[in-house]
Amino acid sequence: MPKYDVVNFTNIDEEDFVGKWGGEEYLIKAGETKAFPAFLVEHFTKHLIDKILLRKGVDDYNDPVLRKPLEKQIKGEIVLKAEKEEKKTEGEKVKEEVEEISQEFAELEEKVKKTSKKAKTTKTNKKE
Repeated sequence: MPKYDVVNFTNIDEEDFVGKWGGEEYLIKAGETKAFPAFLVEHFTKHLIDKILLRKGVDDYNDPVLRKPLEKQIKGEIVLKAEKEEKKTEGEKVKEEVEEISQEFAELEEKVKKTSKKAKTTKTNKKE
């Protein structure tokens, strides 16, 4: 399961679009649809709409009346839902960690006992 909701992004422009995030570039060819985490789709959508409206020479490219129809064409539906992260208290997290440590410690003690038994058995067999 993905960490974030995954949403389709469609480049409705007649030119290729390069979305940028965190120093990385993502090429979406004209007319192409690709799936991305929802936060990237939001970011890319804003920039693609800006690019389209600025090229058209629109006076107020922040006008929601102009932006909304384009946004509906660009942003698709959620194609994969994010895995829901359980909300745990700090106490619950620490308790789980203590239980894991206790289990690991018990396993190590068991290995030490087995190793000790083997060593004693080997010494006893050598004396005989």
